This record gives sequence, structure tokens and C-alpha cells, in this order.
Amino acid sequence: MNTSTIKNLYAFVLGREQKFALEELKAVLSRHNFIFDINSLSGNIVFLNLPSANEASIASLTQQLAGTIKIFRITADRSGDLADQVYATVQQERPKISGKLNFGLSSYAQDVGIKLVRAVGIEVKSLIKQEQSVRFVSPQDGKELSSVVVLKNHLVNKGVEIGIFPQHVGVLVALNDPEAWSKRDYGKPAGDKYSGMVPPKLARMMVNIALGEVAADASRPSSPNCLVIDPFCGSGNILTEALLSGCSVLGSDISDKAVNNTKKNLDWLAQSYPDVQSLYRQVRRADATSANLTPMEPIPRGTTVVITEPYLGSPKKFNPSYIEAKKEYAMVRDLYLSFFRNARQLKAQSPVFLVIFPLVALRDGSAYSLYNQSVDEIRRLGYTQIREPLVYGREYQVVKRQIVLLALQNDF
Repeated sequence: MNTSTIKNLYAFVLGREQKFALEELKAVLSRHNFIFDINSLSGNIVFLNLPSANEASIASLTQQLAGTIKIFRITADRSGDLADQVYATVQQERPKISGKLNFGLSSYAQDVGIKLVRAVGIEVKSLIKQEQSVRFVSPQDGKELSSVVVLKNHLVNKGVEIGIFPQHVGVLVALNDPEAWSKRDYGKPAGDKYSGMVPPKLARMMVNIALGEVAADASRPSSPNCLVIDPFCGSGNILTEALLSGCSVLGSDISDKAVNNTKKNLDWLAQSYPDVQSLYRQVRRADATSANLTPMEPIPRGTTVVITEPYLGSPKKFNPSYIEAKKEYAMVRDLYLSFFRNARQLKAQSPVFLVIFPLVALRDGSAYSLYNQSVDEIRRLGYTQIREPLVYGREYQVVKRQIVLLALQNDF
């Protein structure tokens, strides 16, 4: 075991949208002044050196990150007998656990399949059983324990989960709580499948990326205050995640129903999460293509970011042709351009924009990107693209989300 190569090394297990999750992770670390560097990438695992952070602050990241499923502290390089290494890692954690020991194994290595995971677990259990009452939690579907199984079996605080990686072994320090996301997704009082369709996890990732971009820009003055504006707020999912991230919010929508739903949901949020009660929040009916996009009351000056999903077009079961898509999205394109034209009123705040555009899979296998069709006009309005767009969506979806980070030039 080479302890010098694994000291302060952590494995972050990313979710389905790996590129998106990695950008979010880097943004959150930057915003909160973590010193880090990427050691390596392996599939959906990113290994980070975090030389100056304590484990409690690293574990707390799962309360902010939406795209990271688990965080492991690397304890050893893989060498020799795997069962011996797993046993040694469990032994290191035993002093922290009183009573019966629950331990589980997850494999993130191609050379360690479910049969080997179970065999190693049974062997380690037999060794520990000689010294302490023990229970082995084995994966049932695939090679990894789900977050639900880990929580149900108390493997975070009252037990231990060991992660097996291609070159390392590690111990779980924190995981994302699926119940918290489910509560905000399905527990809010007012939902509408035709509005506010941005899932809470995507909304949080967008908030984190936008705020991280501002924090990483040395040309911007540092400020603890942030305002998130969503001019197409739907049911308020983006505003919800912005409030939980410590930002004031301003939401608007042209639909009375959407405005009423958002107000109900934010009131529910304030009751469920008292920490957000002191934050400024305003929701009003307004047309994003012509209305005032600034708060009606004075609020503390700070960072302004606009995070929004204007409109993805009508739901689709079948892939259109290019001609069909261009015809359908002509009016949607006008909506986006009118919004960007109106949003120039915010240029004094030098805001960052994170905007979702529809990306349509066409019948011939190519894609129709509304952003690509509109980018020249958007540039002429004074917006500059900060980085390559990210794509969010499943392979089978006809319409995916293309998410673009833009800056509005103050001197345009």
C-alpha cells in the first residue's frame, strides 16, 4: 500500500448525466473555495485530491450536489488478496461502530463482478464473526448498493460500505439522500405536468453551475449575496433549488396558474425548510419578452444569475424531419430571441445566463438544435457563450435539453 498516493484522495460516484455532474462538482468546489485537482476519471467515478479539506466538509457536499451519488475516502491501493484488503478496511472503521456491525460492498471495477463481491463479503463476514456480531449486505441488482439500500441498512453512520475500484479500495463517507429529492419532486402541493417540468436535480445542478461560474470569474467582485431570476418559472423548481442554495429569487410567468402554483410551492418550501424563510422571494405574472425583470423592492446587491427553461415545444413520440422541426420551432425561436432582447435590461448587473434550449432528434439520425439556429442573433444582442453546451436527457427521448451558459456584456 502506497499511502502517499492515496492520502486525501476521494472517489465521487457520479449519476447518469456524468458530464453535467462533473461540471456541477467542479463548480461547487470552486464556489466554496476547496483546493482540488482531478487525479483520474474511470467511467462514472472521478478521483479528486482534496489536500486541505476535512472529512466533515467533504461529506457535507452531498447536501449541495445533485449529480453526485456517493463519496468514498480511498483507504488503500488494490494489491494482493481482495478479501484481506476489504477486511483491513472494515477493521479500521470498527472502533467507530458500537453493537452489531453492518457492512456492505459495492464494486465499481470491471474485474470484480457480483459473484466475487458476494464471495469476498462472505469471507470477510466469517473473519469478523469471530470477534463481533456482523451482517453482510450484498448487492441484489448489479454490483453496487443503491443509496436506498445503504440508508435502509444504516451503512453510513452505524455501519460501513466498502467501495471496490479499479485500482483502489475505499470507505463511504456520505451519500445523496434520495428521499429529500423525492419530497421536493412529488411532495410539493402544486404540480403541473405541463409546466415546471425541470426536475429538482437538474434545477439544482443548473443553480450550482451558474453560481460556480460567477465565483470562478476573478473579474467579478466577490459577494455573499445572490439573486436567481427565472422568467419562465412554471411550478418553481428552479426557484426552489436556488432558495435552498441560499439565494434570493425572482420568478415570473405569463400563466396565472403557473404563478399561483409557484407561490404555493415556495410557501410550502418555507414551512418545510425554515432556513429559507429569511430569503427574499417574489413571484409575479409577467411576460418575459416585454416585462421588467428586476425586483420591485430593493434587495442587497450581489451576484445576479438568470436560470430558465422557456419552452421545449410540444411533446413528441415520433422523430420529425428537419423541415417539420424548423417549421414547428419558428415561433419558439421568436420567443427565445424576444426574451434575450428584453433581458438586455439586466446588463448593468453583468448577469450570467443558464438557459435550456430544445435539442430535437430527427428522423434521419441528426439533430435540430434551436440554439445553433439562433446563436448568431443571440451574439448580436450582446451575449457570449462561456463554454460548450451540455446535453441532458435519455437516449430514447425525441427532445433533449441543450443547456447553454452565456454572459451578457455590460458594455454592449
